[in-house]
Amino acid sequence: MLKFVKTALIAATVTFAGVAAPAEAQVFYMDKNTAYAKADQAMRAGDLDRASKLFKHALKGSLRGETLLAAYNNLCAVDLARGDLTSAEKACSGAIGENRLYWRAYVNRGHVKAAMGRQQEALADLHKALALKPDNAIAKRVLARVKQGGRLYAEAK
Repeated sequence: MLKFVKTALIAATVTFAGVAAPAEAQVFYMDKNTAYAKADQAMRAGDLDRASKLFKHALKGSLRGETLLAAYNNLCAVDLARGDLTSAEKACSGAIGENRLYWRAYVNRGHVKAAMGRQQEALADLHKALALKPDNAIAKRVLARVKQGGRLYAEAK
């Protein structure tokens, strides 16, 4: 009788493990954040007000990694183009807060600060971008424009 109970217990354990293991091993693939995808489309179509609203909505969601950085950076570029400099600076700083090595955000924040008339802060951000990515043509071009006082446009990713 004891052997039967042991065998039954082992069989039940193996059966349960066989049923439970696949459930735990499942991988769920989620669609991209739809607000981010729509914001990207609106930005590319030139609908900057809608893009700004949708990027802000996307940032409240579950974005992570490179997509999160791109959302912050693109919001910065869009808000700069819209003339909402305070929001643009906040978005660029959000990207930098997530990843201090994200050179694109330093370039765009340099644009914003230059547009705000904060030349020294703009130069500091642009020099930081070049320190992170020394051979980058975009950062070099923007730095030259800021030094000359030229018109700037943010770079979206």
